[in-house]
Amino acid sequence: MGAKMDGRKREDGKQLVLVAGLCAGIFFLLFAIRGLWPLRKGSIQMIDLYTQYTPLLYRFYDVVTGSKNLFVDLSVSGGMNLYADTVNELINPFNYLLLPFGRGRLYLAVNLLPVFYGTAAAITSCAALQRLWPGKRKYNVILGLSYAFSGYMAYQFQIIRWLYLPVLFPLYVLALLRTLRKGRWGTYALLLGYQMALSLQMGVMALFFGLFGSGVWFLMEKRDGIRVRRSCLALGVGTFSGMLLSSPVLVPQIWLLLHSARAGENLSYFSVMKRHGLDDLFERLFQIYQPVLAGLLVYFGRRAVRRLHESGLPREGKALLGWNLLLCLTVLAQPSNLLWHLGSYMCFPVRYAYMVLFSGVLLVKWLAVWTEEKADEGSRIRPVWGIAALCLSAVAVAGSLFYQNGITQAFSSLAISMACPGEAVRVILFLTLLFAGSLLALRAGKARMLSLTCVAGGAGLCF
Repeated sequence: MGAKMDGRKREDGKQLVLVAGLCAGIFFLLFAIRGLWPLRKGSIQMIDLYTQYTPLLYRFYDVVTGSKNLFVDLSVSGGMNLYADTVNELINPFNYLLLPFGRGRLYLAVNLLPVFYGTAAAITSCAALQRLWPGKRKYNVILGLSYAFSGYMAYQFQIIRWLYLPVLFPLYVLALLRTLRKGRWGTYALLLGYQMALSLQMGVMALFFGLFGSGVWFLMEKRDGIRVRRSCLALGVGTFSGMLLSSPVLVPQIWLLLHSARAGENLSYFSVMKRHGLDDLFERLFQIYQPVLAGLLVYFGRRAVRRLHESGLPREGKALLGWNLLLCLTVLAQPSNLLWHLGSYMCFPVRYAYMVLFSGVLLVKWLAVWTEEKADEGSRIRPVWGIAALCLSAVAVAGSLFYQNGITQAFSSLAISMACPGEAVRVILFLTLLFAGSLLALRAGKARMLSLTCVAGGAGLCF
């Protein structure tokens, strides 16, 4: 038994190395295509990354290297307090990876942060899938890469300081499930407090997910009264402890927020509804739409429907479906999203989309395990399907690269569906081709790993 466990751990380690290598390799391939440093000379700095977050990284560098005092110059012109922002940067371990490049190359070294974040997100999501459902291991790499190259990661790289939350979220889900199942709340409290300290808005998103997700879990999982009370107590103690841990950063941030001009919008549901409504649905769906993930959902969903005639859906599957339904409905509930994310300047709470995506990843993996049959219908090799998948992916990548300037301009407007309808139609076409390619790759049997090509194509489209 011990030898078997050791062998599984070695296989898990090899799989994590594989997903990390593939993710980093795809990133550097994109860098080579776009002429970005370290392969060439270009920088990814644009919009918020250029105007807001890179200056904060320079401040971080100066504080860490001792050329600036942490407790001095906490306010800039206009009276904005930098205490919380400085703490956010100091407790983020990814920022310390920039130090070896020196201050003179910091604006170029920022290019590597999406690589670090994306690779780490692929690793944590793959590790979570290994822990939750050891079966159907071959899908862990595909799903890990789908998570790392989601629309969220590609669309929001400009707001670089939010990208650590997709890295932490798979671990947070594991800790939450451990709290609900075993009553052990320590890791959950630490991760919740850490997310709160890193970002108030992102921490609030994690808090809401923990509370609403736990409600769905309790509703779907029938349990005896004693265990339910123990789980509720553990969740309550863990949540309170997490918020207490983050209070040195959380309290000043809330105080500033309530005294800012944005607070009026946050507290007025109808003003948010009047300003936005549901005009930018495509933009919101793009951030969570991953062609390979969608293909897997269709593939295993079809098999699940067939199996439902033979046996009822287990409680765990009901809970996962409930999570996905809850999260997807909030994508449509536009004004509520704006209030949830504590700010009305963005049409969709981009801090929230990665939760939707990872919940879809969990559902795909669970369906893959649950629908496993003795005779796997995809075990035969169908090279024709694989060739077709490659062709569709190649067309999508070539088209997205040919129209990349127009597509980039459309996304930069933050209103692609209304301001740039032509580009929106092209993006829908390219995503449809990638989606079809991922389905054909699955039909190719053992050649289904060709769906990795679709992941690379999706990343090429987004970048």
